Amino acid sequence: MPKKELFLDPVTRIEGHLGVRAIVDEDTGVVDPDSVRVFTTMYSGFEVFLRGRPPEDAIHIASRICGVCGASHASAATIANDMAYGVSPTPLGVALRNMAYAMTDHIYDHSLILNMLEGPDYSEVVVSKMTPSVWEEAKRYDDLTYVDIHGYKTVADIMKDLNPITGKIWKLAVKYQRIAREAGVLIYGRHPHPSTLIPGGISTDLTNADYLFTAYLSRLVHLTAWVKFVVAIWHDLWKFFVYAVGLPDGREYEFKRPSWKNVPKDSYIYNGLTYYKPILVSAGLFDEPEGSYTECGAYRSAEDFYACMDKAARERLIPLAMIYKGEVVSQNYSDINVSEIEHPLHTFFEDWKGKQPLLADRDPKGTPIHYGKFDVEYHPWNMMVIPAPQKLSWDGKYTWITHIRKIWPKVFEISPYEVGPYARIYALAYIGKKLENIAGAGFEAGDGRIKLWLPRSASTIVARDLPAGAWSEVEMVFEIPPFSSTINRVYARAISLAIVVVGAWYNLIKAMLLYKKAREGGQAIQTSRDWRGRGAGKRTLGCGFLEAPRGMVAHWLVQENQKLINYQVHSPTTSNASPRGDKICTAGYDVSKPGKEGECVSPYEMSVIKTVITEETKPEMWTGLDIARVVRSFDPCMACAAHVQIGYSRVVKKIRMLLAPVGFTIH
Repeated sequence: MPKKELFLDPVTRIEGHLGVRAIVDEDTGVVDPDSVRVFTTMYSGFEVFLRGRPPEDAIHIASRICGVCGASHASAATIANDMAYGVSPTPLGVALRNMAYAMTDHIYDHSLILNMLEGPDYSEVVVSKMTPSVWEEAKRYDDLTYVDIHGYKTVADIMKDLNPITGKIWKLAVKYQRIAREAGVLIYGRHPHPSTLIPGGISTDLTNADYLFTAYLSRLVHLTAWVKFVVAIWHDLWKFFVYAVGLPDGREYEFKRPSWKNVPKDSYIYNGLTYYKPILVSAGLFDEPEGSYTECGAYRSAEDFYACMDKAARERLIPLAMIYKGEVVSQNYSDINVSEIEHPLHTFFEDWKGKQPLLADRDPKGTPIHYGKFDVEYHPWNMMVIPAPQKLSWDGKYTWITHIRKIWPKVFEISPYEVGPYARIYALAYIGKKLENIAGAGFEAGDGRIKLWLPRSASTIVARDLPAGAWSEVEMVFEIPPFSSTINRVYARAISLAIVVVGAWYNLIKAMLLYKKAREGGQAIQTSRDWRGRGAGKRTLGCGFLEAPRGMVAHWLVQENQKLINYQVHSPTTSNASPRGDKICTAGYDVSKPGKEGECVSPYEMSVIKTVITEETKPEMWTGLDIARVVRSFDPCMACAAHVQIGYSRVVKKIRMLLAPVGFTIH
């Protein structure tokens, strides 16, 4: 059978430098499992130049890792600092953190990714050229659930407006992502690198709080209408690809597929499947303003803070969960930490085992790192990468991303894992949670289903841009498939966008009520607790986990006498794009058995393996559309904003302190 090598380097419409290599059967469109490699060609060395600095500097340095999701890294660094210093915000400070984060990263980023980066893959210009039969079906398909909200009569009408540059949806995304950033900057001071996040709180000036809340509210109203429109569009696009799009004649899936409802076995829903039964981690999103988080850091020890986080993280609006083979094995913050493995096997790093000081063999609760089942040197508190640039080898070292694995609580098996919008929406839908309707916004989740309400959101801006159905109060219901695939991940991103808007409404109302209560009671308006001096004379550990738009972002720190000894960062892409390696895995973690028996294959490579090429052109004309869709469905971020330079350098200026404000208080 003739074979074709598809080599996408660089993959465009993502953040950073990522390449994909796969060999495909020209007759069947099936990918050779052993050929697949996903690799990144750039090394970001933030952990290296954070060592020796005050821990609080990490908040502002780490945000420079990415020019899109800078607040995600800043927020994870802030939580790690909160823990290391034993201080957390007041309830008002927690609400303000949540309000800003909802806007600058989640609503902004999802609007951008869905409609400007992923959207073109499903637009008229791409679909009509690469898969003309799908385009013809799109022109006929009018079984649209939310036509009253988005106003489109057929899927083809939606695809036309997803065309880059000229399409209405594409152009509106440019406008509304800006509005989201404006709302976040009211609290953060700037974007993408927040200036007001500090250990123990947030230093936003509330001298004119009434204006801040009003300005935020007006933008949230605009964005609520926009999000109804976007979610309605992507629900109906997802429905089309699930029930009306299959594989071209002569092509079929060769891997085992989970069944779900009445979906045909050749449905596009299975293209880009990761694991037969979900293997997922969600760190949770939005701490409860009046919950345990504010008590975890009421001037307590770092050890007490760490122990308290198990309860606090379970109170997050979107649940924390570790899901192995479709089963929830833990909802403890501490288990996410203890279970993390990072290894250099097929990467451009030397093995650091035995070459670095051992900083922690147990967590602050006394649990052995890796539960005593794996070398503690491969935990982020202990590891310090040693770069070793060399020639790329498909059978050896081929990427700058390390092997990220979990040793799963209770079962103690080791496997890769997936993070992202699908992970958090799966956790919400299958674990279940209810948020009572507040200001017309709320949700109820459980049994694989999410029902949500969004309030009336009419304005002169919205009236010019969006159909009348997007102005009205709406109820929307989503059934969540129990497996991750290309189109399911895109769908989950749209649903996540709606849930975040509910979170923005919830935290805005909370913040206004807390502010009003303090004012009427003659109390000080306080957002923060003072962290200064709390790391002096001791060594403490910190770890900050939360959901970035792309999935769980994780920061680890070890500080001694207010200086960082070690700092490690895992972006969502670190776990999703990590390389394969049969020495760091438990056989049988995925029953669909791609590649070699027992080989560890991470989400990016697994989903490329389980992809069938659907392009309806001659093989020599294949562009790798389906593979590009797979990669973009994860929204990769290779964090290429800064690199280590070897060679001549000079000191331009020394900055001794990056953080000036301690918090905000009005008496």
